[in-house]
Amino acid sequence: QARMDLRTGSGRKAIPKRGWEDVCGTGKQQKSGQARMDLRTGSGRKAIPKRGWEDVCGTGIGEKHMKKIGLLHGELSKTLAELAHEDRILIADAGMPVPEGVKMIDLAVVKGVPSFIDVLKAVMGEMLVAKGIIDLEQETVSPQMRQKVVETVGDAFPLEILPHAQVKELSRNVKAVIRTGEFTPYANIILEADCLF
Repeated sequence: QARMDLRTGSGRKAIPKRGWEDVCGTGKQQKSGQARMDLRTGSGRKAIPKRGWEDVCGTGIGEKHMKKIGLLHGELSKTLAELAHEDRILIADAGMPVPEGVKMIDLAVVKGVPSFIDVLKAVMGEMLVAKGIIDLEQETVSPQMRQKVVETVGDAFPLEILPHAQVKELSRNVKAVIRTGEFTPYANIILEADCLF
């Protein structure tokens, strides 16, 4: 969009020369690719951004434009980062009801995507867990899933086993329900946050 020509104060279009660019909408132009002053130091040296960062309007302030590792889902990452000691989240199969007033982070795309185990592994990679709570019925109805859960958790944290009705009741007080695409019955786990210090 054309801006006012700040050199003349007129409303005519300030058409930049080829190879030149407008500097953050100020009407001032500079050669494309030209290094700007590093405003963090006031010096005229080049402010070389780190790999994976970009300069914000020539301020010398870096802005991350892509995570390299860990969770890429913004809402899920934010929710885990905001957990305090003893806060809880529920990772659930596609059919688990979400209590009214509880935030749902819906990851489900199609049947089986993402799987319950994949989401559990991803969350465990970012969250310090004090304990997990799983459904009693899982052992008889979905024994293969129970085995996968036990193998995935290993000795990272203890598992408490409660009837499904109690798990549903506890879900009323979790910070968020993370809905997966899992179609295996009773593929649910409540994770309680531990403290890092």
